[in-house]
Amino acid sequence: MGINATIEAAEPSRLGELMFAKEAADTMLASWGGRPDPSITFAQRGTSTGFANPGGVTTPEMEQLYTDSVTTLDPAKRREVLRAGSREMAESVLEMVVLFPKVPYVTADHVRGFTPYITSKPEFRDVAVTE
Repeated sequence: MGINATIEAAEPSRLGELMFAKEAADTMLASWGGRPDPSITFAQRGTSTGFANPGGVTTPEMEQLYTDSVTTLDPAKRREVLRAGSREMAESVLEMVVLFPKVPYVTADHVRGFTPYITSKPEFRDVAVTE
């Protein structure tokens, strides 16, 4: 018993189109940075209609937890809903995290204000270069 796979190289800029828009691939290796609100990840990757879930694989509990995550206003209760949603995604293997890369950022003494943002992508919103 084994797994047969065909690997096709694609330009990184085309991965989203091939996987999500054209549904021309069964899987892909790509990064997923954080979002300002975890319910965005639930919506895109954990619901049956999520754009980043082209197979529509989900569970009834995940659908309910997503709905609860966007309708619960009490911060303490919402925190529990978000934790339960994260747990449901992991335990139901709605997606599989292969690795968490550590991205190195190097600056110089005359560079100020650089802070890696939640997206895990280089963003230079507040960077300044001093003399």
